[in-house]
Amino acid sequence: MPARPRYGQRGSRCPAGRIADVSQPRWAVVVPVKRLTAAKSRLRGALPGVPHEELALALAADTLRAVLACPTVAEVLVVTDDDRVAAATRAAGARVVPDEPDAGLNAAFRHGATSVPTGWVAGLTADLPALRPAELASALLAAQTGRAGVRRFVPDAPGGGTV
Repeated sequence: MPARPRYGQRGSRCPAGRIADVSQPRWAVVVPVKRLTAAKSRLRGALPGVPHEELALALAADTLRAVLACPTVAEVLVVTDDDRVAAATRAAGARVVPDEPDAGLNAAFRHGATSVPTGWVAGLTADLPALRPAELASALLAAQTGRAGVRRFVPDAPGGGTV
């Protein structure tokens, strides 16, 4: 399979066919995904007749599709030890790194971020099936304001949590 063109390279095309704006910083997005047998345990049995692993994989795939379609994203890096997740990730055009720390979400984010050479890095959980590329682009562009090196987060709609 030929390598997916990287957004931000001269002449690269965004998913909608537009030429990428290389004047904007490009983002690497780290998405940790647990092994499917352990992922989204609170949703176990939520959809009768749907195997739990299929539900967890569908949530991650929806999130990954939105991130890959985001015009401000140059690279998507999935941190996982699950073979099915890794195969789906590679087939979609994202990079996979093993969850070497295997020490939870924050460790997976840190590990993924160290696998990105330089530049802006965002971390997203894999359970954002309603995420839209334009919304992600707006959030990433807003995060670029202010001082470099300062961590930022996106509050949830009610303002009491993060997403």
